[in-house]
Amino acid sequence: MAIYPNKLDPRTLITIDDAVLQEIPGQFGRFDNSGLFSKDGITTQDYGFQYSALTNDKMTGATSRLERDAWKVSQEKKKRVTLSGTSFKITDAVQYEDLAFRVNDWQSLDPVAREMTVAEAVAEKLPAMMRAMQQNKEYAALTALQGVMKDPEDGSTLVDMLAVTGSARLTHTIDLTASTGVIAAITELVNKVQAAQVYGSGFTGIEVVVADDVFAKLANHPELVAFYEAALSGTGQAYINSPWLNGRVNEKNRSIYGFVQTLVVNGVTFTTYSQKFKRWNGSSVDAVASGKGFTVLQGATGLYQAKFSPAPYISMLGSRGQEMYVWQTPVKDDTHFEIYAETHPMYFMQQPELSVDITFTIA
Repeated sequence: MAIYPNKLDPRTLITIDDAVLQEIPGQFGRFDNSGLFSKDGITTQDYGFQYSALTNDKMTGATSRLERDAWKVSQEKKKRVTLSGTSFKITDAVQYEDLAFRVNDWQSLDPVAREMTVAEAVAEKLPAMMRAMQQNKEYAALTALQGVMKDPEDGSTLVDMLAVTGSARLTHTIDLTASTGVIAAITELVNKVQAAQVYGSGFTGIEVVVADDVFAKLANHPELVAFYEAALSGTGQAYINSPWLNGRVNEKNRSIYGFVQTLVVNGVTFTTYSQKFKRWNGSSVDAVASGKGFTVLQGATGLYQAKFSPAPYISMLGSRGQEMYVWQTPVKDDTHFEIYAETHPMYFMQQPELSVDITFTIA
């Protein structure tokens, strides 16, 4: 964050920097902070790139050394996609009452003592602001992983990559009520994603984020238990350590962002996202609907993007956007000063159809 001119009074500087913010524990950010998104600041309010619905990865033919002829790599039409950013802005205030029990005589304090007193009051306000902002950003990232970045307040659409690219999200069905066919359906899912991928480098793995009720059925499916029992029979320690066979497959593991359950089937990682988002009106939102799941491609460089526009102030015009701005005003009306946290993001997938919408039959 460093130190930036105060937007409301250029003669003053804010005192909230990265070192302060990084000390605040994070509750949300499993995907936003995972490194999955390529994050960059941009100098404009909009972002554009070229999109082609067809793959350019094709073989050509042999050419003549003497005629200096060459194949044109792509003959498909491309279109320009332009995205407009959005804004999340949170405010709080340090008021007279926040300082009254810390200081007997404000006028007797030297500038350093005043700054320390104010910093202590600000430090008490920042955690709640940061938790709200972390939740906003994680919700935006999580929904963008499914092709459409949504508004944390009401779930309305902010950036619809399926609409702007004119593409349709891939779908897949896995029947967990049948005694067989689950492994074949998982293999089919992998093949479907591989055949459809255009953007990003070749992925190194597929993560499928599923609802808790899906995981419970998957973890106890007889075909999968029998598969791992046969595959690991006679392998000694590997057999003992297999969560499928030692009963630990249903355990929840504590992570920095809450409890999760994870299992791997033929290289595909199934995982839960048990944290709930809370909207402004107090209602809770599940990350994944009952009976549903979606794919996340690991290692596909460039597929997941996050662009951050500069803050909409004259002093920031033409500067490169930051992931977050945190700043404070001078004292207002001799009664309080305000603290602001804001971000102006665009989270998106360059090929949104690769977020496969998976429906699990569980009953």
